[in-house]
Amino acid sequence: MPESPFIFGVDLDGVCADYTAALRPIAAEWLGVPVESLAPDPGYDFPEWNLGTLVDVHRFAVTQRRLFETMAPIPGAAPALRRLSEAGVHIRIVTKRSSTTVSDDVRSSAGSGRAK
Repeated sequence: MPESPFIFGVDLDGVCADYTAALRPIAAEWLGVPVESLAPDPGYDFPEWNLGTLVDVHRFAVTQRRLFETMAPIPGAAPALRRLSEAGVHIRIVTKRSSTTVSDDVRSSAGSGRAK
């Protein structure tokens, strides 16, 4: 029986890209406050930012402000993942969000012609 490939689960937020730093100015715009008023290192789900529904802010960030296309990658993440893939490792994105939400985000970016 052939050996199964190694499957590597990776989160995007804080592992591949700096989600918090990218979301901060968008959240400030959403709330109508100066970006400096939002803590640069908030807790899980950003309670200090008083966003209300994070899903709404996230959707706005992805679809209206191109969050996934513009957030800075963590230095070295892309080459490391590329080397793993070239070595035969199967890479899967792991997220707390539902697969429907992730699929919708990807479709939204792809439909706009902005997906990379």
